[in-house]
Amino acid sequence: MERVRLQEVDCEYYHGMLPCGLRFCVVPRPGFRRTFAILGPRYGSVDNAFYGPHGDGPYMVPAGIAHFLEHKMFEKPTGHMFRRFAAAGAMCDAYTSYTYTGYVLSTAGDWRVPLRLLVELVFDLHLTRETVEKEKGIIEQEIRMVEDDPDTRAFEELMRCLYHRHPVRVPIAGTVADVRSLGVEQIELCHRTFYHPSNMWLSVAGPVDPQEVTELVQELLEARGYRPQEPVRRLLPQEPEGVVRPQQTVRMSVGQPLCYLGFKDVPSTEQGESLWDQLAAVSIALDATLGPASDLYLSLYQEGLIDDTFQAHYEGEQSYAHLVIGASTPDPARLSDRLREGLQRAVERGIDEGTFRRCIKAARGRFLRRLDPPFGPLARLVFAFRHRGTDPMRALDRLAALDISQVSSALRRLVSRPLAAVWVLPRQREAGAGPDAGSGFSGGSWA
Repeated sequence: MERVRLQEVDCEYYHGMLPCGLRFCVVPRPGFRRTFAILGPRYGSVDNAFYGPHGDGPYMVPAGIAHFLEHKMFEKPTGHMFRRFAAAGAMCDAYTSYTYTGYVLSTAGDWRVPLRLLVELVFDLHLTRETVEKEKGIIEQEIRMVEDDPDTRAFEELMRCLYHRHPVRVPIAGTVADVRSLGVEQIELCHRTFYHPSNMWLSVAGPVDPQEVTELVQELLEARGYRPQEPVRRLLPQEPEGVVRPQQTVRMSVGQPLCYLGFKDVPSTEQGESLWDQLAAVSIALDATLGPASDLYLSLYQEGLIDDTFQAHYEGEQSYAHLVIGASTPDPARLSDRLREGLQRAVERGIDEGTFRRCIKAARGRFLRRLDPPFGPLARLVFAFRHRGTDPMRALDRLAALDISQVSSALRRLVSRPLAAVWVLPRQREAGAGPDAGSGFSGGSWA
């Protein structure tokens, strides 16, 4: 077990790997009552083609199975896990992303019994055909509800515009057809393949003793007979360079249109800290050009083209990467053109040293705040960093090592990438208005 210390906030954590292959990190915070823990596999919605744990396969399963499995983990023969956590004075929830699944524990009391329950929740799967069929109806309703949310619909349409083959183009929950096609054997196969300690991370933060945490978890996993396992072999399709279509219009019951722009970036070939450096450079570039203190943001706000719904989010993994800019706006056509022109001007002018330093300081401040109580964000931060093979306690040093040329290069690359737009317009909007009438915006690349 290795100890790492961060002097800025008087914080330390311990990390290592148990004999069964589980990687862990524990952040002891004496004097505080609440304990948070996250346990989960590097398994998300894009992992639909893979080889089995013993090299068997390859297998292809329907989209949405990772999310479906997350739901089914809470049902046990001894009772629903929500009730059992509540009886132990704890709360538990879960989430599924494109690349991993997390089961989140929170308790203000003794953490030992809830942690035992967390291990049971994640590693013990109990399915019957009847319970699977019942869950299908529940998730179908969830999918249909999400389809009625304008922002979610805009984002999902944008993914379908950007990606030809990569499974990121499919919603995390899958489609109704995917859910209906799921079988018990497929779900059990995915749990057997991905829910192995060698493919998992455990993050714990709170008034805990790291040695006691790791000894307890090791005892529980050894009792289940786990031994180290080779990394899961995932299969992903070759994704073409360009976008599927540069523009899509959706009609929904909205009071004001939505404008979503997406840039299809080149996935990084780097891993670990090198990958984090690239993501940090993009984050600084976005803050400098689209953040609340940027000239472009202020001008768009003063013109009434954006409000506090404006967001710019970059997601980068080894198999996909994209930037999404979205906002509620009275004029999607004008906002698209203004963003296009403003970002191109930002590339031509470059990022000045003062703005660069300000954004670095702001990024440091945001990171340090996540290390302070409450510890839910801290546990989740460590969990996310470690799943990417990076050390969160080295993040400040890596930020300090970034130079302005890396940030400027990241901005130039993004602005030159293929572009797609999705506009959600009110159903009652007359034909010929907005994007259907043309705005001089042709999509494609901004280069």
